Amino acid sequence: MKNALHIDKVKIQTVKGGQIYLRRLEPENSKAVVLFLHGLGNNGDTFLKNDRGLANFLYEQGYACYIPDMIGHGESWPHLNQHLDHTVSDILNEDLPRIFHEVSRHLNGRPLLLVGQDFGSTLLMAAYARYPNLRNMVRGFVHFSARRTTAHSDLNRNPIKTIFWQRLLPLFARKSRVVPLNLLSDFNEPESLQWYQRWVAWSNGPWVDDGDNFDYSAAMKTLVLPSSLYIAANQNKYRCDIADARAFMMEQGRHDARLVIVGKRQGNLHQYNDRELLEHRHASKDHFPLILDWLDSCIDVEYQQAI
Repeated sequence: MKNALHIDKVKIQTVKGGQIYLRRLEPENSKAVVLFLHGLGNNGDTFLKNDRGLANFLYEQGYACYIPDMIGHGESWPHLNQHLDHTVSDILNEDLPRIFHEVSRHLNGRPLLLVGQDFGSTLLMAAYARYPNLRNMVRGFVHFSARRTTAHSDLNRNPIKTIFWQRLLPLFARKSRVVPLNLLSDFNEPESLQWYQRWVAWSNGPWVDDGDNFDYSAAMKTLVLPSSLYIAANQNKYRCDIADARAFMMEQGRHDARLVIVGKRQGNLHQYNDRELLEHRHASKDHFPLILDWLDSCIDVEYQQAI
């Protein structure tokens, strides 16, 4: 019998008067808490798409789900506009610590698992490298279409795509300060030019904070991470080539890691793109059960360590 979906809506105050909109789904007798973080050009709806998202699926399996909209996205405030001055450094130094604090208040001894999409995964791992208290809470990761560099993708191999993604799109946003990613099929929303430029900079250069020069790559090399599952679509695309997803996995330091390629050649129902991995109507019976098994295994390890 399915759990009746009940969503609590929380507003988290952050810097410059901003408010982060957080949806909290708490089933009865939940076994763990999952925090989701969306990527560029998206919002938390990507995990709750038409009641068939990954958060819906995990909620029905007894997981509490916490889904924020980042500033400028979804129902968070302020909305995206040309005057929005909220940097990636603000996200890492202010927004994410406040989100983690809010989630930690409700853990009540339950393990915490983190799920990232695209750039959201990069931000989660940067926060993990930066904050020891977060490392003490987290028991596992799942990453969708995650990558940092574009060494192998069409973004570097195809000059036309390189010009479009790294020059033309920022040029379109020169006056509005808003990149029109919503005009492309893989995205739900436009994006802040500041965030987009940081995404491009990290794609082509070092993984260093634009505020205080914290070196995330160097910090990650010193850490041992919990178990992590990496999901990539079997499509050689401009945004996340499988080799780039593998490079992201290798950059995270020592950990039990598994990269799963999803596509028809691997026996899946569809040849998904990055967005469809989370939003397709057949995902709940195709690859979502694999994710559930992975999260359950993370909890089993936690239980065995406790006894």
